[in-house]
Amino acid sequence: MPKGTKASATHLLSNLAAFSLSTGSRRAKSVGRAVGLHGSSIDALVHASDVATKLLQGASLEVRSRAARERDGDRRLPSLLANSHAGIVQAVLGDERLRYRVTELEEEVTVTISPRTRGGIRLRDMRGRMQEVALHDAKPDESHLVDAVDFLLSEGMSIVRVGRFGITASGPAQLVQDLLSVSLGIGAARRPVIDRALRLFSIQGQSPEPADLFAAPRESLSIAGSRIHASIDDFTFTPPARPSIADRPPAVGYPVLQDAEVRRALGHDGSLDGHGVKVAIIDSGFFRQHPLFMRRPYDFESVDSGADETGHGTAMAWNILNVAPGCTLRGYRQDDIAGAIERAADDGAKIISCSWGWPDEQSFNLLELSIRSVIEEDGATVLCAAGNGERYWPASHPRVVAVGGVYANPQDGSLEASDFASGFRSDLYGNRNVPDVSGLCGLSPRGVYLPLPVPPGSIADVARHGPAFPEADETEADDGWIYDSGTSSATAQVAGVVALLMQYASAHGKTMTPDRIKSCLQAGAVAVERGRNAFGVPAVGQPNIATGWGLVNVKAALKEIDKL
Repeated sequence: MPKGTKASATHLLSNLAAFSLSTGSRRAKSVGRAVGLHGSSIDALVHASDVATKLLQGASLEVRSRAARERDGDRRLPSLLANSHAGIVQAVLGDERLRYRVTELEEEVTVTISPRTRGGIRLRDMRGRMQEVALHDAKPDESHLVDAVDFLLSEGMSIVRVGRFGITASGPAQLVQDLLSVSLGIGAARRPVIDRALRLFSIQGQSPEPADLFAAPRESLSIAGSRIHASIDDFTFTPPARPSIADRPPAVGYPVLQDAEVRRALGHDGSLDGHGVKVAIIDSGFFRQHPLFMRRPYDFESVDSGADETGHGTAMAWNILNVAPGCTLRGYRQDDIAGAIERAADDGAKIISCSWGWPDEQSFNLLELSIRSVIEEDGATVLCAAGNGERYWPASHPRVVAVGGVYANPQDGSLEASDFASGFRSDLYGNRNVPDVSGLCGLSPRGVYLPLPVPPGSIADVARHGPAFPEADETEADDGWIYDSGTSSATAQVAGVVALLMQYASAHGKTMTPDRIKSCLQAGAVAVERGRNAFGVPAVGQPNIATGWGLVNVKAALKEIDKL
């Protein structure tokens, strides 16, 4: 660490310590008062949370660096592994990267807290029926929110964020275990399985990546909070969302669609570019310095700092900019997904692109409420990937635009359902079919289709390099390029299309709500009645389970706007 940075961080830590003492103790009456606000309103708490987060970012770097130095020479088995599955323990002990990630989790475990609500509803009991809950009733009761924050602070937890529906807090693993009276273990988010034969077995053929690991109780991801504090309904541990992208290397030798061909296949004639429309992308991070982004002055910034280690976010950002190069694109990291979605809406984004999800429609109540809130209260259109052979949530949520995949043959332009993309009937929401519409997606087994930029040497870049398809993509491990696709890419493409529609509507004095956007996309989609999706469902009729209403088409969707 540079000397100036260390001195600056140390100075900040010193100031924060003095500031903490000046408030009296950790048992301040409210977070608002702790940062000098004279009220305990929810707005004050949200503001206080934002202020605290920004203040602590710099100090956090120094703390982590110091902890890493102190760990040198410490070879004891981390306590989180003591309650972990034998397979996880074996994987962690055999991989230095995983061992380091576990030591990070020992130092900091993140959990979301549901305070008692205004309507007296326990949100956990409403899973699958969250649409029946009024947003006003689902928001925290103000007095319980303040009491919950005060309690967490008094117990030594750090408040990461006070959101619209819950609290995100963090603390050392041992502190969290003591607070909740549970044992935490290491879990691994399930990665997409490329070979369908492997889906027949409970043990997957792929080892976890560091980003897959998280700490949680083995018995349940939710812990009842009423026994811990009267103002808290539940504590919830959220596994990492998985990118909807192929993990295996694609090959440039296969037929692929170049950038201009993508635009033509989507019915985009270049007359619109998305200028004046603010788009948010929630993903793994963003390598803004990629040479592809430097060709022209894109209005593209990463709101949150941090490297894009996987390469997924960088690739998805290009899918948006290739379609809507004039839009205002802002990238938010998915470390706290509900927080990122709310911040994006607060920052004025009217389109939020989410190329990830949880398999088997595993849902999370606070995140579901945040999604509903930005759609219903902020008027933002939220787009979610249906999955690549997985039944993804939140794509199955009725208010989002769920995006599947259509393969446009690079040789003759013919359309068929992608057998790499998901399409299904929801088990969580009645009469809900996924997807609503589709973007462009390659075929099984690897989804090889589109040239995409990634950070040089990122996980995607390294994992896909090599001499020949199907085991590699004939690119170098550090060249910053991969060939790939999936419903991740399809979702980002459709987000770009929505930006074009909103630009056009604004120029013609039309007001576009999320429901109108979805309706225009569906009505203007090109029917696809050939092929089968990843589950073997045939594309028959319009709409169908394989592709929804079909491949989005800019020109036809604009005509639907003219009818409004």
